[in-house]
Amino acid sequence: MKDIKKNNNIVILGGGGHCLSIIELIKRIRKFTIFGILDPNYKKIKEVDGFKVLGDESILDQLKHMGISKLAIGIGSNGKHLNRNKIFKNAKKNGFDFPILIDKSVYIPKNLKISEGSQIFSGSIINSAVNIGKISVINTGSIIEHGVSIGDNVFTGPRVTICGNAKVENDVFIGANSCILPNIKILRQTIVGACSMINKNFNTKSKLAGVPAKKIK
Repeated sequence: MKDIKKNNNIVILGGGGHCLSIIELIKRIRKFTIFGILDPNYKKIKEVDGFKVLGDESILDQLKHMGISKLAIGIGSNGKHLNRNKIFKNAKKNGFDFPILIDKSVYIPKNLKISEGSQIFSGSIINSAVNIGKISVINTGSIIEHGVSIGDNVFTGPRVTICGNAKVENDVFIGANSCILPNIKILRQTIVGACSMINKNFNTKSKLAGVPAKKIK
């Protein structure tokens, strides 16, 4: 690899389906140039959407010496996404940055608090006094209402609605088209199935599904 010193280059970690979404998000933002992709299956996957798979995480030091310091997590979730947090922490220890990625179509208030590495996709609406933690994903067409607190490494499917003053703790997965009603607290590592409606608090982390949602095995 030749030496690259431009400060707008970014490398995507993970070459699966979510990577395709991140590629489009970065293209729409127009602030960064995608230098390439890292994936543990780099020997089988040579490119994703025209972008070269450079290797796996073992070449992070090499990229850093080349002047590339920005990363984006391209790893999605089906309810199991704790590895996203491990990858993030490892890269941070090695001096990499994770820019916030927000699609230009997203409505966001001035008092949004959002931490590094989080991603908000097209058509989403973020209302007043919302807090979003590190490396969380607000997927396409979601609605996050006033006073909502979202922790680190939370992953929402498309068209999720989180109503006013709800709290979502770290490492939660919320499936597509689900709704969290006002003032509800979702405990860390809870998995919410698609098209579910959460209308009460549960006292332990759980797998929840249904309308209204119940615990499932």
